[in-house]
Amino acid sequence: MATANVKISEMLKAFNGEGGVGAWIRNVELVARLTKVTDLASFLPLYLEGNALAVYLEMGDKEKSDATVIKQKLIEAFTDSRFVAFSKLRSCKWTGKPVDVFANEIRRMARESGLTGDGLEKVVKLTFDTGFPDHISLGLNRYRALSS
Repeated sequence: MATANVKISEMLKAFNGEGGVGAWIRNVELVARLTKVTDLASFLPLYLEGNALAVYLEMGDKEKSDATVIKQKLIEAFTDSRFVAFSKLRSCKWTGKPVDVFANEIRRMARESGLTGDGLEKVVKLTFDTGFPDHISLGLNRYRALSS
């Protein structure tokens, strides 16, 4: 088996405060685990820039040494409030992107809205089904009715 000679910067893009902070943190944790990085608190700031780096630089030394605190501060700074997340969820429409990407975005917004468990699953399914053009939504609704 050939060994991949991949740079970390090719696997992990810097975070500047735009885009999904939760997904970025999961990517950082995955890359750290795959590359056997054990000090996440020292690894995280290497991939921060712009507003995200500013949030990090405002932390005290004790906070900077705790990866959990760093992640929490970034989440607090760059995650929509539940109200904003739910508003985005309500207006979520399919724009032609891959269906699994669309479903993943819906699930993320539902979680950010504070939904969990069975309620989360029901809202994700309804939002997914109604996010398509009417003729597709009606077909999905009929299919689900026949399947249950």
